[in-house]
Amino acid sequence: MGQIGLEKNKREFHSTKYYVNAVKKETVRTDHPQQRESGQWPPEYRDGLIGTILKNEDIPYIVICEQVTELGVDNYLIDGIQRVTTIYNYRLGAFKLGNKLENPLIEYQVNRLDKKGKPMRDESGNLIHDTIVCDIRGKGYRDLPEELQELFDEFQLMEVKHLNCSDDQIGYHLRRYNHAKKMGASQNGITYLDKNIAMQVKNITSTHTFFKDLGNFKPAERSNDTLNRVVLESFMAAYFLDRWKSPLKDICFFLNQNLKKEMIATFQQELDSISEVMRESVAEMFTSKNSFLWFVTYHKFCETGMPSERFMDFMEAFKKNLHRKEWHGKSFDDINQVSTKKKSCIIEKLQLLEDFMKEFLAAAERKGEKAGLLEFIKENVNKEAVQEDLDLYQDMLEDLILEVNNDTKLLDTENRPSLTALVGYACEQDIDVDEWFVEYFKTHTTYKKDQKSNFRCMAEDLHKFIKKGERNGRKSMVEYI
Repeated sequence: MGQIGLEKNKREFHSTKYYVNAVKKETVRTDHPQQRESGQWPPEYRDGLIGTILKNEDIPYIVICEQVTELGVDNYLIDGIQRVTTIYNYRLGAFKLGNKLENPLIEYQVNRLDKKGKPMRDESGNLIHDTIVCDIRGKGYRDLPEELQELFDEFQLMEVKHLNCSDDQIGYHLRRYNHAKKMGASQNGITYLDKNIAMQVKNITSTHTFFKDLGNFKPAERSNDTLNRVVLESFMAAYFLDRWKSPLKDICFFLNQNLKKEMIATFQQELDSISEVMRESVAEMFTSKNSFLWFVTYHKFCETGMPSERFMDFMEAFKKNLHRKEWHGKSFDDINQVSTKKKSCIIEKLQLLEDFMKEFLAAAERKGEKAGLLEFIKENVNKEAVQEDLDLYQDMLEDLILEVNNDTKLLDTENRPSLTALVGYACEQDIDVDEWFVEYFKTHTTYKKDQKSNFRCMAEDLHKFIKKGERNGRKSMVEYI
């Protein structure tokens, strides 16, 4: 609430040249984090404004919010950003006027000059004037005649400045001035976000390579705060899914009180890591609708400690066929047909993605383990071994395990390669290891981490067992290792 008697706002006029310099020097700022981005206007609106100025017609006033902080005074442009940035860009030569400009002929008066360049006068001493007609279509600022350049630079804009505004007051004015101008839902929602959070979010979406170059986002979504909504929904779903809010306004209110710096830093780190391994076939899946689902699923993936390439593998498998796979009677395609941000629907989608991801990673890990185990068998038992041989050795090992105490470290997953290799060797050499296996498990409780060395130790033990007379006449394994 403002104090009685204090001046709340003031009105004054400034030239377009003043605003061009002010934007360049940032004495008038166009980057308030709650404000929607510039560049929202289509070419016909943009050209129409420049034509209006050159015809010296009126345009709506602009609004500045002054904010006094410990660092000094900032003047934020909160209404009229499209007008001022269009003026700025035209003045600096960023675009030329199009051919569809309405009423493109501009009349202006000049003094007739003599051969020496001095104004001419009639017999009565009056200046002689000429009327010039200029077609401004296709012209940039530098293409305009000097008279129209001066007219453009000196055109006066009325400014309303709200004095000494707080963050809440700026957000209020942003909403108030944009109520009748169809501010988008994302743009309106951002006005409820804490200024510092808004600055960090906008910094991510405007500078990070993922949002600039990788994601499958439409041009308009890069400037209408849609990408900022994606990031905010990612925070909400990753850390506060049980408190999910559908309206962006409610998400902003909640995050203002609950979002931590560490959460933002983690999101940036995960963006970095996923950007490094991004594949073109997968990048197209990161749309404005589904990106936050993939970000949250990747956040879960990072807990596994696996290389990020495995997540790319999962996304490719999901794109190829998993999106059609049934999960509790329905597929992701079925759930995703309805474009809804209801809490129950979001939870359902994320749970499906997490379940499918865990299932895929487990299957891939098993496949990788089998491939690695087969190489171990080839190196230590039989260089001609194939997958069918490995399957046989593993089946035989499972039968042998039934006869021993299963509560032993010898059956650790880490020790399976050497156990499988020992059984494989016995099978290849036609050695019956049933009795040795039981005896070995009674007398040993640990194993060597180096599985090749552990295999040799077990082979030597089997040789000693045979030497004692259990299998007289058999060849010593040492000869074959």
